[in-house]
Amino acid sequence: MLPHLDPDVPLYGLQAPSLAEPEGGVREPAELVREYARRIREVQPAGPYRLLGWSVGGVLAHGVAAELVETGHAVEFVALLDAYPAPEEGLPGWEETHRHVAGSAGFAADGTPPEQIALLGERVVEGARSAVRSAVDALRTPPARTRGVDVLHFRAAADGPDGAAPAPESWRAYGGGHVAAFDVACGHYEMLDPAPLAVIGAILSDRAGGGGSGH
Repeated sequence: MLPHLDPDVPLYGLQAPSLAEPEGGVREPAELVREYARRIREVQPAGPYRLLGWSVGGVLAHGVAAELVETGHAVEFVALLDAYPAPEEGLPGWEETHRHVAGSAGFAADGTPPEQIALLGERVVEGARSAVRSAVDALRTPPARTRGVDVLHFRAAADGPDGAAPAPESWRAYGGGHVAAFDVACGHYEMLDPAPLAVIGAILSDRAGGGGSGH
């Protein structure tokens, strides 16, 4: 992402806390949101903030935006890469969702981790398992409602229309701000490949500019 942003726009990544502290177990979505908001404020005590997340990371980024707004901080926008809100009645099929998320993280159906994670030791493996379960819980939890949060939504258009996925504009009900939707010619798992990222980065760079103080 950095090559596509103005050098004056800082960029920070957040790691799932279970990876560093597996003994903490599975984190509830609200716990993750508070933890991420706390880490962000440690780097930049006051807004405006600009947030970005891909898939489950987008769901969590929107939650962080809501947490920051509700605690008196300004959020300029939250960019969501092919991320969608769970319905108010909740997302059914926990096991199916878990298998899908675990599979996307490289875990086999029996829970065997990918080789590159297994080589790092059982502590890391357990942390990765907890992070996967936390991700499933986040995907299945309807977002918190807030006010005045603008959304930039990037849809993986190559996956084709999916009747199970809400429209990008559905985020308006949870953020209360403007929703700008963009189609990107790629699949869900290719959104951070070089070509799609160049498209996404150009839009973000145009929106963020180089003169602001937001991270």
